[in-house]
Parts: sequence; structure tokens; C-alpha cells
Amino acid sequence: MILTIQRSVLGLIGTMLIFSFQGFAQDVSNVGRDFWAVFPSHVPTGKDKLAKMKLFITSTKHTKGEIKIGGIKYKNFKVEATKITEVDIPYNMANLGDITTQSDTKGIQILVDDADPPIVAYAHIYANARSEATLLLPVESYGSAYYAMGWKPTRGTDARFVFNVVAITETTTVNIHMRIDNRPGPIEKVVLNQIGQVYQFVGEAGKDYTGTYIEADPITSLCKTFALFSGDNLVYIPEGADTGDPLLQQLYATNYWGKTYAYVPFKGPDKGNYLRIIAMADGTEVTIGNRPKIDLNKGEFYTSDLLTTTEIIQANKPISVAQFALSQGYADSKNSGAFRYSEPSDPDMVMLNPIESKTKNITVFSSTKENIKKRFINIILEGKDASTFKIGGIPVPTANATFTPIGTSGYSYMQLNVGEPPYRNQSSLNLTAQGGFNAICYGFGDFESYGYSAGTHLSTDVSLDVIDLVTGADVPVVCKDRAFRFKLSLNFPSTEVYCDWGMGGASRTYTLTKDDYISVAKNGKTYYICTLPEDIVYGTSGSQKIKIKVKLPPSEDQCAPPSGYKYFEQDIQVQDPPKAKFKVVSEACVHQEVAFTNESMGADGSPIKEWLWDFGDTNFSTDKNPKHTYDATGPYTVRLAVKSSQGCSSFVEQVVRVLAEPRASFTCNTPVCQNSLAEFIGTFVSADGLITHWDWNFGDGHTSSDQFPTHRYVNVGTYTVRLTVETDKGCKSPVFTENIVVKPFPQVDFKFPEDLCLKDPTLTVPFTNETIIPGGNKAGSTYLWDFGDSGSGAANESSQENPSHDYSKPGNYTVKLTVTHDGCTQQAEHSVLIHAKPKPDFGVLNENQLCSSEPVVFEDKTFSSFGEISRIDWYFDDVHYPAVRVEDHKPHLRSDPLKQYVHTYPVFYAPLTKTVTVKMVAYTADFCVGEVTKTVELRAVPDVIFDAISSICVDAVPTSLVAYVSGAVTGSAVSSLTGSVTGTGQFSGKGVSIQGVFNPAVAGVGTHTLTYTFTGANSCSVVKTQMITVHPLPKVNAGGDRVILQGEHIRLEATAHGDHLAYKWTPATDLDHDNILHPIASPHRNITYTLLVTSKEGCTSKDDIFIKVLPEIEVPSVFTPNGDGINDVWVIKNLDLYEGAIVDIFNRYGDVVFHSEGHYIPWDGKMKNGEILPVGAYHYIINPKHRRKIISGTVSIIR
Repeated sequence: MILTIQRSVLGLIGTMLIFSFQGFAQDVSNVGRDFWAVFPSHVPTGKDKLAKMKLFITSTKHTKGEIKIGGIKYKNFKVEATKITEVDIPYNMANLGDITTQSDTKGIQILVDDADPPIVAYAHIYANARSEATLLLPVESYGSAYYAMGWKPTRGTDARFVFNVVAITETTTVNIHMRIDNRPGPIEKVVLNQIGQVYQFVGEAGKDYTGTYIEADPITSLCKTFALFSGDNLVYIPEGADTGDPLLQQLYATNYWGKTYAYVPFKGPDKGNYLRIIAMADGTEVTIGNRPKIDLNKGEFYTSDLLTTTEIIQANKPISVAQFALSQGYADSKNSGAFRYSEPSDPDMVMLNPIESKTKNITVFSSTKENIKKRFINIILEGKDASTFKIGGIPVPTANATFTPIGTSGYSYMQLNVGEPPYRNQSSLNLTAQGGFNAICYGFGDFESYGYSAGTHLSTDVSLDVIDLVTGADVPVVCKDRAFRFKLSLNFPSTEVYCDWGMGGASRTYTLTKDDYISVAKNGKTYYICTLPEDIVYGTSGSQKIKIKVKLPPSEDQCAPPSGYKYFEQDIQVQDPPKAKFKVVSEACVHQEVAFTNESMGADGSPIKEWLWDFGDTNFSTDKNPKHTYDATGPYTVRLAVKSSQGCSSFVEQVVRVLAEPRASFTCNTPVCQNSLAEFIGTFVSADGLITHWDWNFGDGHTSSDQFPTHRYVNVGTYTVRLTVETDKGCKSPVFTENIVVKPFPQVDFKFPEDLCLKDPTLTVPFTNETIIPGGNKAGSTYLWDFGDSGSGAANESSQENPSHDYSKPGNYTVKLTVTHDGCTQQAEHSVLIHAKPKPDFGVLNENQLCSSEPVVFEDKTFSSFGEISRIDWYFDDVHYPAVRVEDHKPHLRSDPLKQYVHTYPVFYAPLTKTVTVKMVAYTADFCVGEVTKTVELRAVPDVIFDAISSICVDAVPTSLVAYVSGAVTGSAVSSLTGSVTGTGQFSGKGVSIQGVFNPAVAGVGTHTLTYTFTGANSCSVVKTQMITVHPLPKVNAGGDRVILQGEHIRLEATAHGDHLAYKWTPATDLDHDNILHPIASPHRNITYTLLVTSKEGCTSKDDIFIKVLPEIEVPSVFTPNGDGINDVWVIKNLDLYEGAIVDIFNRYGDVVFHSEGHYIPWDGKMKNGEILPVGAYHYIINPKHRRKIISGTVSIIR
């Protein structure tokens, strides 16, 4: 019977089991929908370094939910599939402080929305140099009994042992059986009245509460469950270490403890780790590897020595095992000395899972918070499953890590560094293995650490597996449209099982007997396994909730359901089959490789795990992207079957038509000579398609794609030519080959004399044949000479081996020699140059007026009947200097304008003329020469001396210029000359008058050229020049006139511009220096100073400054305005020198009786209206201005 179930509800999401982290059978695990967490006591590194808390939430599916704190919604969260969502928990809302307390507002709840997939959650608490983390467990995994785990706190009063109880039902009473320093202590009772209420216990300083038993009160809270978190708020491991960290783990209830554990040291530090083992029953016997047996009673714990090797831990009764990392200074042998640490570590605690609590698929979080530098995952699994372990669906590269057996236990382990590529940038990692595995995640930084279980399957009374009907094996998923059966595992043989398969309410009730079960003993427990007798096919993909009700056997268990049935729900996802797809050409060629490209993918984008290709010709492949060669033509149906990583499969087919290959052959012309063109003629046949491409390989490294190519072979020898052709369908022919023999050419060359000059009517030129025949056998060789002299008729050719020829004209003849040997003909040619003897000639420009002071210009007029003049030699004074010549190896072409040669003879002043002999030698070649000789007459020039003149200032008086002339040349007298020689002379230049007077003011500042030109009676002139420099006057400004008070001094702010100036002030009276630019002046009376500035050339300028000196004001205290002419007015001495002075006089009432501003007119003792003031004392105020202080006092009028 097959039960086909169609989809009938909406809102279902995902395409794999909702417990894809675990698989069907792992119904209670760390995957869930409802979690609780706490923010416990945490000792910071300083008052301003309070701890921070983050929740890390992940899932294999898109999901969402909310966070509550104290029962009040804090915020919503969303998770993308396989990604991490981080949620910050506020310190002030959730932290429980550092004392024993009970709070109904601090419990942290993580809830997944009803219609959304479950999650995995972690909590990480960290601060400056402090870090702790734990895996969070869903409420269905909570128990009613726990044992606290931690380490003994040391160093100070702040470090304490801490555990936290979280109630998930109302009115939960827990009994706490204290164990202090591994000895029984008092029993305390705590009542938690609300859901989410938290009880935090903070122990005494220095006390270890490991082994404390916390249970639900069997009277008032029977069967109630709760969560327990345990650890330390600060601990140093071992005691006396100098760095510490907190410990925190959510603990497993005692009903999930096991008897077999695997210990793998933390990667990195080489001193190993401590283990702590707690027993739940008396008479517990524990062994660690081959070490001596350990005996424990209920609640007692054992602390191991440091363990550096991987070990199996076994017990006869269930135990709890925790692994502890060390403080950094004690963790590694290299970490010696205070704070000189090379291998990071810090205290941490990780709860180990029993080996049987394996998970098959888990997404883990690897944190880098709080300066974590190294991150690892320890994986433990059965050795037979090592090859199936993958991360993200991909095996771990062997360069990163490999599995190592744990002795003879059958288990293997891997220590994987996830801080290295390819995992470095991934904070979440999906781990899978076919048979399941255990794993812990941890990380270390400088004085930092964290660690927690990566995930777990906690054993239960009921579990559900899927059986594939094709293979009969357990499979991790349900595939759409594929029949399967459910396998039920119970801890008792139920006689009645009710199943609701979802999808519209399809359900069945199965009546079973004990014979329908197979009993299996596992880890000391007996399980009853039954395959339900019905094939199930889901016709629609999506999420389904499976509801199972099993009838319980009679029991005295007070926690058993009163109905007599146990209810069990499990979410599953029906997986769509993968989409099989591949790409291949529709037409292929026989005997040629065909590439098949897989384009298949899982329905939800998950990777394809297996491929099976059937190429239709009895050949198969399991490669992802195979290549295949067909040996025969025809159509083939290619089938690709694929299986997804979830185990679902599908297939797709395509037809490939295999075409026949074309055929090709060719011939080549003979003979084939070296460096000559070989011609190839091909023959081509194709049954399928047109030939569109030709591939020729000539055997010498060269190729061609022409249909009928030609090719030139550079070297002799035998070459294998290969030809393949290709059709427009892409089919290639078999290679056709043919050997081609390439024969050598004769190496033709000849020589002849090179010094050929036609001096006679004819010139006989002999030719010597220097041809080399490869192999040395000249037999059968033929010769043909062409002398390039067509005018000689039949004599222009010869068949002799070494002929000669008579040339009657100069010229450049092309002589050719053609030699043929073994069918290969080669020719050589050379130019034979027969030179003509040149006829030299030259002219002299202005030859009747050649002054000895001027260059003489010669023009080349040489003639050549053939060719160019190659060289000319000049002997400009062949009589007196026959060995001195000037060579020109680049004469002008005869067709170009005449080339001129300039020569300067020594200047002379007497006699009046001299004659020199000039010889010219011309060449058409070094051996073809002609020459000519001529005389040239030179004239004497006057001897002129032009006196130098010194540099001068621009304001200097004009000065006369002087020149002298002597020698044999005569001329008319000029009055400006001195000496006995006459002629015509003239001075010129800027600032020079026609009389020869130089005026520097006219010339201006600068350097000027002065010229004297003298022309003698023979028309020969001499020009003499000299330079004169006119220097500028320095610029000076003595500054503006100044006014000072008598007794003051001032700095004279003169300015001057020039080079290397000298200064002189006159008079020097009352100056601190008279030879600097800015002296200090302290005159007692009015004075005018003059500044004279002199440049380094002696040029001077000057300027004046006037200083007015204001004397002290003398104020009389009495005057007698009685009209007697004596002291009738109040005269204030020197006040008249102060322009703008103000005088105010007041009577004893403060009234102004006299005011003067500007020029002071002495007061006559009257008011402004002429009224005579009475005798008495009057107050005055005088404001002289000009920086003189105000003067005040009294003046008396006496009559």
C-alpha cells in the first residue's frame, strides 16, 4: 500500500527537514524554537569596562522571531539561511549584578515565530580582555536535575563561583544541595513563581561549588523542568596564574549524561588541558585512556592532571565532563616570563557531549569578538565516517587538516583551524557527516578565550527515521514523489501508534505487536525499532508537522501522561528533487572528445552530491563535468541522473548526433629547392557538412590554413607534412602525412678587382667564380654570365666558369652569374664600378680685391665624365707649406651648386702685396686622381690700436676716445687720429659723438660696444672694438622729516639700493654712528642730516632729513596783569612751538574762564568777554600734543 499525500495547507517554507541540522532521529537537540539565556555576574577589568552581551542566531532556513527580556518584548530578529544574526543585549536591562539575587525582569527569551523554521543560538559575553560563550539549548531539552560545574575562584574577593536557574513554568521550587570544595554543604530551597524568573547564586570568595546538585522539588514541582547556567565570574587557571577570564556554560540535565566521551586538547598551547568529571551515582568508576581507574560517588568530582594527548573517557555509570583551558602564561612552554607570551590562551570551560550524542548536520558560529586571533573546531567521529565529513558541502582540504585515529577506539579526531583560508572570512560554518559527529568551537586571543559545544543530539524516548525503499538505507531527507517508510525508535514496544502525516490531515493508526519490533542495545540502553507498514509518497514539497501518539505500557512513573499516551511532534520538509540539467553540443564528431557541462542544482540552490552519466554507447561516468569520445556515428541518447546533498534525485536526457569525419590527402610539386616555393594540391572528401578549415603543418614549425598553400623551406632536409581538415560541423579528419625532400641551392658568388679606373680606351676585367656546390660535386653544373655591357653585343655573355670582359666606357655595370645544379638554380650579382679620371678646376671670388684680414673663398669647378668626385685635397700655400692640406671627403654632387671652401691667411701690414700658390687634387676613387695649381695675390691691411677706456659712472663728464694707425698702407689724414699713418677713420657706438666723445649719460647704464673703423688707400679696412661699462648711481632716501621731544632719540629709517654700498652721515653731531644706514639720532635742537651713499664702483648719491626738536614747556605759576607793562600776561615758554596745543583755565567752581587751541596767545587775566577776573588761584590744563604729557596745575593772578 502506498499512501500518497498532497499539499493542502499554505505558509510552508523550505525544502529540507526543519531539523536539517540533525536529521529525523535527532528530535531533541540544540535546534529549537524557544530558548532562555542569562547575563550573569561578570568581573570587568575596570569600572569603565562593563561587559557586553551578544546573541548569535543562525538557521539553515530563512526565519524570524523575537527577543524578550523580563517577559517584555525587546526586539524582533530575522535570520538569512546559513547566515549569522547578531543581537546586542543591553547591560542595564539584563545583567544580574554580582550578588546572589532573584529577578523576574532579567530573563532573556528567544522565540521563533510559529510558522518559521527553528534556529541555533549562542550567547557571548565579553569586555576588555574578558570573554565567555555558551551554546544555548531549547526548552524541550531542559531537565529537572543538574550538577553545577566550574572552577575554584582565587585571587581577590571579586572572583566568585556563579550559577543561574531559569524557570520555564510557574511556581517552580528547586532544591539546591550545596557542595563546597568537593564536600557536602547545606540544602537551600528557592521558589520561582513566574515563567522566566531567574535565581542567581554567587558563592563565597575562594569557594568551589562544583558538584552542587540542583533539582526540582519532588513534592511541589514534580516533573517540572528548568534551565541551569554555571561557571565563574572570574577565574585563574591554575591557581596563581596572572591572567583570568570568566566561565559560562548552559549545562545538560542529568538525563542526557553519557558513559563515553572523547577528549581532544585545544589546538595551540602545548601544555594541555584539565578535565573535571562529576558522578551522579555512587559507585561510579571512570577511566581516562590507560590511566588508573577513578572511583566517585554521587556529586563528587575529579580534576585531572594536564592532559596533552587525545583520550577516550569511559565510565560504568553516567557522568558529566568539562574541559578547561589555561591562563596564557601557563598554557604553553614558550610563554615564559611575565607577559612574554607567544601562544594565546586564557581560562575557559567547555561541556563535552557523550560520544553517542552525535549530530549529523549543524551550522556553528565561530566568533572573533574581543580580539580573538585564533579560531578552531575539534571534530570527533567514527573513523568509517571520516571521508563523509564536509564543511559547506565540501570536504576539508588535506592541506588544512586530516582525521587522526584515537588509538584503537574506532574513533578519529580533527583539529581544524577556521581562522585560515578557506574559512577565515566565514563566521558561520555548516558541518555534516553521514554517521554523525561531536564538535566544539573555541578561540584564543592575547589573554582571551571562548569555547562551547558546536551542537548536540540529546537522547530521547522517541525518534523517527526515514527509510529509502530503493536502497533500504536510512536517508536524511524526504523527497517529493519518492516512496519511503518511517522507522520508529522507542524505549519500549508500544502496541498502538497513531501517525498524522500532515498535508491535509492524512493519518493512520497502527496496531503492533512485540514481533513487529527489533530490539537494539546501545550505550547501555535497549531501544525497540519498528518500520511502519506503509509506503509514504509526498506529492508536494514543503514543511509538514508529523504528529505521533504512542501508547505507553503500564507504569508507576508519576510523570507519565495520565492519558496513557505519549505525544511526539516533529517538523519535516519535503525536498523537491534537484533540477537535472546539462549543456552539450547537439552534434558531435566521431573520434573527437565531447564536453558535457553539468548545470544541475538543488531545488533550493543546494549543491549536487552525485552525478551518473549514461552516454548511450554502454559507457558511463560519475564525474561532474565529464568528457567522452564516440567511436561510431549515429544518434545517442545521453542521460544525466543527479542526487542532491539531501539525497533526492532526478534525471534529464538529450540526444547527441555523432557525425562522420572528413578525409584529406595532398601532392607537392618537385623538385623542392631550399628557399623556393613548394606548391601543395589537396584532395578533400566530407560526408557530413562542408569542409571549411584546412590545417597544414609543414614540419618546420610553420603552418597554414589555406586550402592550397605554398611554402618556402629555409633549410634543406626531409620534412613530414601533416594535413587535417575540419567541416562546418566541427569534425576533423584523420591526419594525412607525406615526406617532402628539400634540396639545396648552389651557393653562387664571384669576385673581381675593385681598383678599376678607365685611363686607356679599354679596360680588361677578369672574373673569378667562387660558387660552392653542396656536397662538393660540380659535375653537371652549368654557368651563365651577364657582364651588364649590352653595347658589347655577343661578348656580353659567357658560359665559361672563370671569364674576363673588356669595358670601353666608365660606368656602373651589374654583372650576374647564374648557376644550375640538381635542378635548383641560383643567381648572384655584383655591381662593377669603372671610374673615370677627373679634371680638377677652381675659381677665386673677388680675386682682385683680397685683403689679408679677410677670408678667401674658393669654388670647386672640377669635372667628371662619370660618377661623382669622392674626395678633394687643398694645398692653400703649396710653396711655403707643401705638407699642409685640407681634405674634403664629401664634395658636392656635380649637379649641385658649386661648393665653396673658405681659407683665412695670416694678416700682414707690409709689404703692400704677397703672392701664394694654391694646388687642388681631385679623386673619383683613391686610385683615380687629377690635380691643378693656381696663384693668388693678397693685400696688406693697416695696423690700428684703439686705447681702452675704464668703466665710468653714469653722471661722469664725457671723455674723448683715442686710436693709432701704422704700417705700409696710406690714406687721407683724419684729425681724430694720432700717429704718422693717414687714412679714413670713424668712431661709433651708443653715446659716441661724431667727434669721438663718449657721454655716459647718453649711453645709459649698462655695458656698451665702442667701435673704430679705419679704411686704407688700398681699400682694406680694419675694425677695432672695446667694451665699456656705465655704472648706475645708488638710490638713497634719507626718510621723511621727523619731530621729536627734547631728550628723545630716534632711529633714522633711511633706505638705499645698490651693491656693496658705503654710508656717510653729516654732520655726525648727536649720532651713535655716522657710517651705517640706520643710526640712532639724539639731537638737542633742530638739525638737518645729509646721507651720502657710495657704490663699490665709486658712484655716489645723497639725500637730507630734517629733525625738529621740541623743548620742554616752562609754565609760570603767577603773573600780574595790572597794566604796568611788566608780567601783564601769562607767557608759557616754548608752547608756541607745539602746533595744535590746547590750554584750558578754570576758576574754583570748575568753570572755563579761558580756552586756547592752536597758536597760543598769552592770557591777560580776563574772560573771553573782556571781564577782568579777580585775583586768586586758577587751575589750568595744558595739552601740548606731540606725545608730550598733559600739564596741569594752578596759576595765581596778583594785581
